Amino acid sequence: MKVIMERLTRAIRLRSSFLRRLFSEMFGTFLLVVIFDGSVAQLLLLGHDLSQFPYLLNLTIGIAVALAIYVSLGVSGAHLNPCITFSFATVGKIQWAWVPGYMLAQFIGSLIGISITYGIYNDALIAAGIPTNETRVIYTTYPGDHVTYGLGFADQVLGSALFLTFVVAAFDKKNCDPGSAISPILVGLDVFVVSCCFGYNTGVPLNLARDLLGRLFFGFISDSYEESFKFHGGHWWWVPIIAPLFGSSLGCWLYYLFVEAHHPSEEDDEHDVKPGTGTSESESVPKQLLTGDGGAVNATYL
Repeated sequence: MKVIMERLTRAIRLRSSFLRRLFSEMFGTFLLVVIFDGSVAQLLLLGHDLSQFPYLLNLTIGIAVALAIYVSLGVSGAHLNPCITFSFATVGKIQWAWVPGYMLAQFIGSLIGISITYGIYNDALIAAGIPTNETRVIYTTYPGDHVTYGLGFADQVLGSALFLTFVVAAFDKKNCDPGSAISPILVGLDVFVVSCCFGYNTGVPLNLARDLLGRLFFGFISDSYEESFKFHGGHWWWVPIIAPLFGSSLGCWLYYLFVEAHHPSEEDDEHDVKPGTGTSESESVPKQLLTGDGGAVNATYL
């Protein structure tokens, strides 16, 4: 069996690092969306009003995000969200040339997740007598009746900005650096907290791949794209596209301007003056501590 697996691996292994990244993004986004939508469908089938169980749903989604990140992090960076990819490109964390490919992979993964959820739960939804228009919450988000365009836009910009601020912080190696083993859990908690704080007005459409593809998919199965893309007679669909992209970029830039841009460089560390001594850190620390010679502590930990 071992020989068979080795031959299979050689036959299917992708040689292109970029293609490996795209496959990772597609698979991770699929995992995230299928758990996300499946949890919503199950709550709906159990007869629950989703607004009465926000913490349970938000916790499930946060765990789904963390697990999906663990799957993809080491290969593609686990963006799993076009908003993250776009906002990372605005601050130079990813090449702009990679953005279309990443987004396409995320949209494909999302569509697969949405389609599988529909296939698994559609018969049960029909048997339960749940009208098709009520199943739209499984696949995408809609605002509350009280929400205006201005309020919805501001709500989503704020939620997305907070989300990305904490995402960037969780992976900033020059800050607290929780490490790749812990960072996915922190991002999952980030999703949980932001959803609990700013989920009431618009349903927190943080992930463009899930929200836009879900809107298109619901329009297809309901045979009514007007119902899918409009809400209360207005063209709501553009808000959960533009606002999260803008808010995510804003969050990345806020973290950069207030924290990341001010991390000391190696040159700063060498000339950093110790308070009350008038000498630099490098002058006051024995040489063996900086070099690791003589069994002393390596400079990495100083």
